[in-house]
Amino acid sequence: MKIQRREFLKRSAIGLGGMFIGARLGAIEASSPMAATTSSIPRYFDPFERVTLGKTGLKVSRLCLGTGTSGVQKQSNQTRLGRDNLNRLLRDALEHGIRTFDCADQYGSHPYLATAMKDVPREKYDIITKIRWHGGQDEPDADAYVERFLKELSTDHIDLLLIHCVTSADWPTEMRKQMDILSKYKEKGVIRALGVSCHSIAALEAAAAEPWVESVHTRINPYGMSMDGRARKGDPSAQENP
Repeated sequence: MKIQRREFLKRSAIGLGGMFIGARLGAIEASSPMAATTSSIPRYFDPFERVTLGKTGLKVSRLCLGTGTSGVQKQSNQTRLGRDNLNRLLRDALEHGIRTFDCADQYGSHPYLATAMKDVPREKYDIITKIRWHGGQDEPDADAYVERFLKELSTDHIDLLLIHCVTSADWPTEMRKQMDILSKYKEKGVIRALGVSCHSIAALEAAAAEPWVESVHTRINPYGMSMDGRARKGDPSAQENP
């Protein structure tokens, strides 16, 4: 699907109240039913400004570089670029002002980020990563993942750690033991903030009601593509996700 840049920005403003990369927003007609809800949105955003992420206390850049496009089985489109190419991508992002990098065990991107940032002071960038915990009989608990992640990332702390790809409405009960383990790492300062990435509306609703959660990754975009539910009711572009 192709969309003009200006239309993309307008849809983002109207549908999401999203992030605008230094671009000027077109005027939203006064007759638009969404005009009242968008009147307070600034005309400009600095995409590289470090802003507070909710109540986590973390300062992250508005723009984040992900490493998990088509990320499965410990590889992604980014890692498939090869170490040298991904290293250049990560360093170019850093040099242009991006300070927040999103990884996951499932993407296999930890060693790539560690290599790219080996000479960068740790306080100059933020790491987001994720544990995909299935609960199998022989699967280790979350502490084994955290210890391995710290080594793979060559760091002494993780800024934001998420339980990856939760779909069940009962995930807070099912994951409670792992959540308690991760909370102990937060108490020690090894993890700065905790949360989940949701891949269903039921899981998202559970996350909104769960005090343990400080940050949520969920799939929202102006096109309604690869989302877990319908776009805004009444939006003529809304479509049911296959």
